[in-house]
Amino acid sequence: MTDTIIGIGKAADPNRRDEVKGSEEKKLKQVCADFEAIFVYQLMQSMRKTVPKGGLLPLSAGRSTWEMLMDQHVAEAISKKGDGFGLQKMLYNDLKKKLKYFETSPINSTKE
Repeated sequence: MTDTIIGIGKAADPNRRDEVKGSEEKKLKQVCADFEAIFVYQLMQSMRKTVPKGGLLPLSAGRSTWEMLMDQHVAEAISKKGDGFGLQKMLYNDLKKKLKYFETSPINSTKE
């Protein structure tokens, strides 16, 4: 009997299944954190557009680049700190259920 795990592309040793499953969950967690960072970055960019231009410091050519880099850094820091805004945790829990269903569905296992 050989179980096929989609994503690997070939038959996997049943003893390696837990190792592969752990690495898949780790990748999923990282992807959810990255998605949250992108979402927070877009949120910050939208919020920045609502702030009137001007102020104490004059506008310079490098200011928009600095603001972009700062927003990216803050967004990544938020997503790495604990559960971030909670979006990555919700995504991870939902997608983990779908991953488990996908791994255990009868279509994905073949018997010889």
